[in-house]
Amino acid sequence: MRQIKKTETMIKKLREIDPNLEMKTQAEFYGDDRQGIWFTGYSFLGEDLTGQWKINKNGSNDFEDWEVYQVDCVLNEKLASVLEQHGWSYDFYDKETVLAFYNDL
Repeated sequence: MRQIKKTETMIKKLREIDPNLEMKTQAEFYGDDRQGIWFTGYSFLGEDLTGQWKINKNGSNDFEDWEVYQVDCVLNEKLASVLEQHGWSYDFYDKETVLAFYNDL
C-alpha cells in the first residue's frame, strides 16, 4: 500500500470512510507547520466503547487531583486500518482525543 505522508492527503482519505469524523490538523491546532491529525469527540472510537478514564476516589474535578489512566480505548477498526496501511500511527491523548501521525521511523 502506498504511504501517505501529507496530513491533508490523509484527511481526504479518511473523509472517504467517514465524512463526519471530527478532525483538525496539528498545524491548525498549534498554528505552525506540524504534520498530524487530531481526532476529537467520540467519532473515532470503535464499537467497543470501553475507552474510559477514571478519576480519583474523592471525585475532584481539579486536574492535579486526578489519578487518570487509559482503559482499552479502541479506535474505529476501519480508521485504524487505513492509518496503519498508509504508514501512520496513533496515540490516545484522552478519552475524547487521538493524535494520528506519519510514522517515518
